Amino acid sequence: MKKIALRFTQAIHSGKNLRMLILATLAGTMVFTMTSAFSQAASEKGHSDRSERPELRFADPDAVNLEAGEIPAQFLIPQSVPDPAAVEALKTSNLRFWLDRQPKALKDVQVSASLSPANDHSESQLAADPNNPLHMVGGSKFFTEPANYIFRDGSYTTFDGGKTWLQQVVPGYEKWTITSDPVVTIDDQGNAYYAVLAANKTVNGCRTTYQGSGMFVSTSRDGGITWDDPATVHLTTGSGLGDDKQWIAADSQPKSPYRGNVYIVWDLFVEESGVAFSRSTDRGKAFEPYKFLGGFDDAFLGPQVDIAPNGDIYVVWDNFSNNSIEWVKSTDGGVTFTKPAHAVSMVPMPGVLSNGTWRNVTLATFAISPTTGTLVLAWADARNGDTDIYFARSADGGQTWTSGALLAGGRVNDDPIKDGIDQFQPALAVSRTGEVGIAWYDRRLSKNTTIDVSQAISTDDGNTFQPNTRVTSASFDGNVNPAYPKSGSCSLTFIGDYFGMAAGAEGFYPFWADTRTGVQEIFSVNSTGVAQTEELVYTNNLPVRDLAFDAKGVLHFSEIIASAQQSLGRINQLTSVATAPAKALRQNVDPNQIGGSWAGNFAFDANGTLFISNGAQPGVIYSLANDTLSSFFTIPTSPINGLQLRDSQLYFTSTPNSIFTLSLPLDPSQPTASLVYSNPIHGSISDLALSANEIYFIDSSEETGSIYKLVDSQETKFFTRLKGAIRGLTIGPDGRLWFASENKIFRVNLAITKPANK
Repeated sequence: MKKIALRFTQAIHSGKNLRMLILATLAGTMVFTMTSAFSQAASEKGHSDRSERPELRFADPDAVNLEAGEIPAQFLIPQSVPDPAAVEALKTSNLRFWLDRQPKALKDVQVSASLSPANDHSESQLAADPNNPLHMVGGSKFFTEPANYIFRDGSYTTFDGGKTWLQQVVPGYEKWTITSDPVVTIDDQGNAYYAVLAANKTVNGCRTTYQGSGMFVSTSRDGGITWDDPATVHLTTGSGLGDDKQWIAADSQPKSPYRGNVYIVWDLFVEESGVAFSRSTDRGKAFEPYKFLGGFDDAFLGPQVDIAPNGDIYVVWDNFSNNSIEWVKSTDGGVTFTKPAHAVSMVPMPGVLSNGTWRNVTLATFAISPTTGTLVLAWADARNGDTDIYFARSADGGQTWTSGALLAGGRVNDDPIKDGIDQFQPALAVSRTGEVGIAWYDRRLSKNTTIDVSQAISTDDGNTFQPNTRVTSASFDGNVNPAYPKSGSCSLTFIGDYFGMAAGAEGFYPFWADTRTGVQEIFSVNSTGVAQTEELVYTNNLPVRDLAFDAKGVLHFSEIIASAQQSLGRINQLTSVATAPAKALRQNVDPNQIGGSWAGNFAFDANGTLFISNGAQPGVIYSLANDTLSSFFTIPTSPINGLQLRDSQLYFTSTPNSIFTLSLPLDPSQPTASLVYSNPIHGSISDLALSANEIYFIDSSEETGSIYKLVDSQETKFFTRLKGAIRGLTIGPDGRLWFASENKIFRVNLAITKPANK
């Protein structure tokens, strides 16, 4: 019997009240106490204590006399004196502009739900489903005794774009006393994979010792609702901690020959040390023996892995022996890798920042654009005396790296340089349409006292970034109700070594630890607001029925002039769209010539041929070329509505909730349409638009106008307007989605173009 203990958090709060529902086990046994999900006490290793090797980020705790309540001096790395002019600039324009750029309409969502101050949640990460970005799965540490660093890894799942979340402890690790370093990925089938570090440890005063460890992957075949028994990747026996700081990625690239593979990397300390790699070729059921990729000394930390659009695998990690970030590449699905190569140099950040007690670790964050294959990299850097966020990109597969950032030299945070303000723990994500988002902890508002989350977005493949925006609606104090790693000091605290960010349905979703409630909780928000903001292009004097661009990129729209005697359809072309739009008649459509009725649907092919559907039963598509109108295709039992062409395929809607395609040129002897998609929940799929890889459609039976997106038979809601139904739909040469509502023509962006900060 596989038990699960789940909590569901309604992310619409009234004050501090949360609606929580404890669900049942798969076997039907109700779990009535929330603490049963945390019954196994767990405690985490702490990156600053490994008895088998020298500590590189923090000095050896044995070298100093640790007193209770004392922060060791070696943790407090001195910072340079802030530049007075920079501090003065911070007091004036920069801070004001940063606050003004905060998305005013956004509301942070509390994702986790703690029963008591003992239930801190921190060190978080988030992944979005590549085919259904409303579906996201995240992870964090679920504490039961923060004072003794007792916790387990837990997961969070949403299917509605972050409005509501399901949380649970990841099961299957009862024989271990800790599970740690949460990281999640989702594959092209919606399976979620959770990489878990498990270990046995004991705490004696302010010191922790370990008795073996292991690297595992838990898989959820239902998108994060239940978790299978973990698959073993590697086991380390004996004393000490042999496994650490893992990362995982699933190959969901449509053009990859290795699509469906799952890759995991981690720090491994056995007879020899190095960055370890393993893969699964059966979607997480089993993992192959590990191989070392590089870092063959004690000076490496925190590998991350991602996959390029062609299936190439890239792994990056920090090398503290020369203060650099290195990378390797595999072009054969992980069978072989290149030798480690230098990407960028860095200056590691202090182990503890001023006015704080929590530990800090310099960890690179890494991603690859699914549209261009550009590699993007961000890290915290202390080269200016305080800690800043730096960024680099490679457009040639890692051969050369350049600084694409807001400011010169790759610096992303736009407060005055050398102002003494710290920005740290960057999180990086790239959307499906290629926008790059970076979020980080930022202390500029309080001059290094409280913490906010800031972000910057690039819409040009990481070449430049827009001005920083404040994500959080309230600042928080990282010293509130902390956890204590007990890694040689009783005073060093913990808010996580990293936090997460995903590119979801409507923008970027930072996923961070926050203490505003008095407990460490996980918060998130769609930090770019509603990315698709409609823009009015033209107002007609009659209702607009449909839209289409011809082969020359000229917009056309249809209207129907009705009188007591007859109805007449017209297709107009719209000129001077960018300046002063004006319509001119292109074609009259007499309903009597197409079966007696016309709903207004039409489309053009690349040769200028006009296709018209009658919108009645029987459904008929007509072609008009050289002033000759011909019946082109017929469905006797159903009307044909929306029309769109892509390459040599004519798509249309019918039946009333299905999308079909015809191959052109049509074979008169076998005029057969192929079903592309059908969903009975829709009352009337009345029109559609086509991008290179996606289908957009509307359901005219809905009271509000909604546009849906279809990718590989996975449907998500893309855009909704509350006033007025949507009729026509098309994608223009500008890459935007154009639609009609009543007598107006609008367009929206298919991609995120700027934060919603107005």
